[in-house]
Amino acid sequence: MRAAVAAALALTAVFTGTAHADVSYDRDGYEGKYEERWHGQTWGAATGGIETDEVNAYKGSNNGWLYARSGGAAAHSRQFVVNNWTTRTNCFARVWANPESRTADVGLQVWNPNTTPNWTIVVSKSQKVAAGDYGQIVAGPFNLTNIGSVFVQGIYGDGTAQGQVVRLDEFELECG
Repeated sequence: MRAAVAAALALTAVFTGTAHADVSYDRDGYEGKYEERWHGQTWGAATGGIETDEVNAYKGSNNGWLYARSGGAAAHSRQFVVNNWTTRTNCFARVWANPESRTADVGLQVWNPNTTPNWTIVVSKSQKVAAGDYGQIVAGPFNLTNIGSVFVQGIYGDGTAQGQVVRLDEFELECG
């Protein structure tokens, strides 16, 4: 009986301890009133948009898409306000990307708009993503201490004449 009580107390001690350190987190997968949050940019032969058909989304119903060719580039960005976050160190940004027809280098960037005269890049990661299925890109770690908001951006450029579509979904920003 004593052994059973000791084992139960040991398990109670394990499961009532601190589950994890303080984590601050936000995500956006183009759901809801996405047009109020997402901003698109293009350079050269490129375009982009948002699909609301559920067929191509990684999660949920909507996803973004970027198309570029012949040296063009396209980007989607969204502002994340972090000034109320209790933790702004050891941060990571994540996005899921899906090139439509062939492996592609897809970029994930975090920008600080609070610097003058120009915005500055906090972190930038380019990663090869295989075609036909979503792959996750992770950028970090980085520090957002003393930064009130950032823009997280997915970006794709293509130098080929035929170009291709890259789908984006589930942008995340996490510190802790």
